[in-house]
Amino acid sequence: MIRRLVWWASGLLFVILTLIGSVPAQAEDVDYNYDVRIEINSMRIPYDVPPLIKENRVLAPLRATFEALGASVLYDHATKEITVRHPRAEVRLRVGGSTALVNGQERPLDVPAMLFINRVLVPVRFIGEAIGVKVSWDGNSRTIDITGGSPAAVASVGHQDPFVYDYEPEDIELLARLISSEAPGQPYEGQVAVAAVVLNRVRDPRFPDTIREVIFQPGQFTVISNGQFYKRPVTAQAYEAAIDALRGRDPSRGALFFFNPRKTSNKFLWSREVTVEIGDHRFAK
Repeated sequence: MIRRLVWWASGLLFVILTLIGSVPAQAEDVDYNYDVRIEINSMRIPYDVPPLIKENRVLAPLRATFEALGASVLYDHATKEITVRHPRAEVRLRVGGSTALVNGQERPLDVPAMLFINRVLVPVRFIGEAIGVKVSWDGNSRTIDITGGSPAAVASVGHQDPFVYDYEPEDIELLARLISSEAPGQPYEGQVAVAAVVLNRVRDPRFPDTIREVIFQPGQFTVISNGQFYKRPVTAQAYEAAIDALRGRDPSRGALFFFNPRKTSNKFLWSREVTVEIGDHRFAK
């Protein structure tokens, strides 16, 4: 399986929408191809989650995009209200809302702002033009070009970690389901470690070479055989842990197995070299 360093905007091929810890079904009107680019003054913006297209409108991560344009961004998690302040204008809108206030004047939105893997995405053309920058779309290269903002601000955006694994559209959901069913209530580091075990197996020639095949390999994970894999609710934290693992984070220290020593007497697992213990789980090679 080919491995290559995948930078921010090209990474995610499968979407999980998370809102207050719940995971709504995939929207049919969203384009999940994830090859949309956003450039400000010809400098590409890297993101930890990608822009996407909904109803022929590009939605972009709120803070990374508009702070690069010299705007200040406020998001109220309780009310889901967004405020973008720029020397030219102030824009207020709400996640899921159909209107926005631009300098106090109400305007309709073609598409609402939305939550996407715990990030707020907003209609980039609407807000960009509201604060007085030029926004253009190249359909051939699927690129949004924004003229305006500060080059220094744009350069400061590129601090997110890269993705270091290739993966298929469903893989984030599969990892998050495994975490939620195998490690509910465990420390966050332990949840990342569970996903890392799967990815370590993908790289190991003794195991299958895709995330799906590793997870569904017969006899490997109890939650598959007892049906809990699809029964337990998937948490927003599990998605974050899956993404962290895909970025290369490995609290398991290279482990290929994990188990709860209080719940198993499996001689094979007990014979393995322990790498670390996190929460209720022991990780081993």
